[in-house]
Amino acid sequence: MTEQTLLKKQEEELVTIGTLYRMAIYNNNNVPKLLTQFCEDLKILNEEISQTILGEILHFTSLVKSRDFFCIFRNWIDELYNSLLETLPDTVSFTIECRRKSVQSTVRKVIRNYLDGNSINLYDLVAFRIIIDSLASEDELIEYCYKVKTTCISFFKDKLCILCTPNKQVGSDPLVKDYIEVPKDNHYQSIHLAFRTLEEKEFFEVQIRTLDMHEHAEIGSSEHESYKDRVDELVSQYICFNPQKVKIPHFRVLVNGSIYDKIGLKHSLHVEYRPKTF
Repeated sequence: MTEQTLLKKQEEELVTIGTLYRMAIYNNNNVPKLLTQFCEDLKILNEEISQTILGEILHFTSLVKSRDFFCIFRNWIDELYNSLLETLPDTVSFTIECRRKSVQSTVRKVIRNYLDGNSINLYDLVAFRIIIDSLASEDELIEYCYKVKTTCISFFKDKLCILCTPNKQVGSDPLVKDYIEVPKDNHYQSIHLAFRTLEEKEFFEVQIRTLDMHEHAEIGSSEHESYKDRVDELVSQYICFNPQKVKIPHFRVLVNGSIYDKIGLKHSLHVEYRPKTF
């Protein structure tokens, strides 16, 4: 199958999925209900699409409804913050935040992975993000990132969390996606650790990066264009909605495209910050 033919087939699938997605958003007044309707509507699609996509969307739906799960993360941030105070020198500032992936970002990534033929399972539905800054050299900052990695592995092991083997190896360590050692084609850099809680069996990710790396990740890069980028463009074009038709209270789409709602689609669940001390 040629690339052009593949993209045409994907576009046809996306038209249908995008329509179902918008119907679910417009016809419901809260996020759990819209996800439930979207999952029900996905079942009308052909078996390959529905079975592949549905499982991960259902998993995300249960995660959105789980308040206890997020309470655990809030408590962990406080404890992790204290552990990092001991790991990093006083001249290094750091921010810890916890975020849940937005509905739109989750749906887009699940579908993109399906179209790319990659694993549908998402380890980053919930993620801790640790951002490090200092007047130290770039090499020293990177060294601090690896110290934080070691601290996080030990910390979450004590919490009875299992370090998972990533769906693809990036860098020399088979248990880590090390985009600092091997940056993405668009120059994205970060260390990614995937964990699974023992009791809830929920996945979460820890992302460790310097402030410069974080700014690059947020701003993005347009230097790399590839087949994957064109698939991303197709997914974004069809998995979208008109904010003015949304009936969910406190649901907002900002000018830059960020999505907010009352349960924090894009807000950090909690943030701890240590400023620089010189």
